[in-house]
Amino acid sequence: MKDFQRGEKLHTLLQRVKELLNPTDFALFREEADEINAHMTTRIIVGGILIALVDMILQMILGKRQYFGYCFYMLIVFVFIFGVTVLQYTRSYTHATLRMYVIVGILMAFSIILNMGVEPEDGCLFFITTLCVLPPLIFDRPWRMMVMTAGITALYVLANCIFVDEPDNLLRNCLYSILVALISMTLCIGRTDTRLDALRKNRMASQNAMHDPLTMILNRRGGEETIRTLISSGVPGAFIIIDVDNFKRVNDTYGHKRGDEVLKSVTDEMRRIFRVEDILMRYGGDEFIVYAVRMVDWNTVSNRLRQLNANVKSIVLDEEKNDVITVSVGCCINDSTYPSYDDCFAVSDHLLYKTKQNGRDSFRCVDYSYDEARVNRYKEENEAMDSGKAAAKNA
Repeated sequence: MKDFQRGEKLHTLLQRVKELLNPTDFALFREEADEINAHMTTRIIVGGILIALVDMILQMILGKRQYFGYCFYMLIVFVFIFGVTVLQYTRSYTHATLRMYVIVGILMAFSIILNMGVEPEDGCLFFITTLCVLPPLIFDRPWRMMVMTAGITALYVLANCIFVDEPDNLLRNCLYSILVALISMTLCIGRTDTRLDALRKNRMASQNAMHDPLTMILNRRGGEETIRTLISSGVPGAFIIIDVDNFKRVNDTYGHKRGDEVLKSVTDEMRRIFRVEDILMRYGGDEFIVYAVRMVDWNTVSNRLRQLNANVKSIVLDEEKNDVITVSVGCCINDSTYPSYDDCFAVSDHLLYKTKQNGRDSFRCVDYSYDEARVNRYKEENEAMDSGKAAAKNA
């Protein structure tokens, strides 16, 4: 039993290490990673240019110019990197992570050359400082950052074997660089885990802000934004407004808790009838909106709405009184001619109003183009106005 528990703990530990080195959800944040790396590249370049300039000025003021040439070379390196980055810069941050690797690699190679060129026998402070600072600035899968760090450290050890003659100095430099490389790898893992955790929390908070806490479908803010984007992009679909009939009576008669249960049950029926790719939104109160993406066949849409009308009647409030839930629906099929969300809403809302006028518990669905829908709506309004004038005249 104890051996089994030890095995379970070891397996859990290995899984945790694997997740830290190669997070399974990292691909979900690829765009954010590229953006972070693009901004970090800018900071490194600006910081490097400023450090090189300040160092050159200080050496000139203090009269210690033995390292002036190296500062000048460092300035050239940063200016070169800056020029290449500006030439390749795009607002989409394409290949920003790859550029970050290249820049850090160039700077680390420069630190090795600088360390070997100045005083190879006199420590490796400059190299281990850059090794500890630069690799953790990259935001990528930790195992890739660790491979880069190990490769740079191996290159430095090789350079020491070539240029350092004293065995004690060689051993010291190699041990220091390997120790700092391990510290750098640990920082890479820690910073990546912290950044990912922050991104996960931000995304969760964003999703919560976009969803209705009662029904767990999109709220008005999230739903409108999504549907507006689809319609403005020319994506066709059925724009459906669903209204629970006499919902105020449900709350007044059976209580708000029962009213909340009804809304959740209606949402469940909507989920059963519509597809995963369709946008379901709680518009407010007892009203819902669905945008059935690319569902433009009138018979298909009508069959689903007919099924919805039938299914919600399974939500029984009082069996003895045969008190069941019903819904009224207005729907227009957008064949990509509707210019905006507001136009689709206006037509569907008008059809919903006509459904309620004719006794509720039904639906109206049209597959007119936008121009036809406008003509028919204005025609109905004119007819209603004429009827009202005639009734007033007769009275």
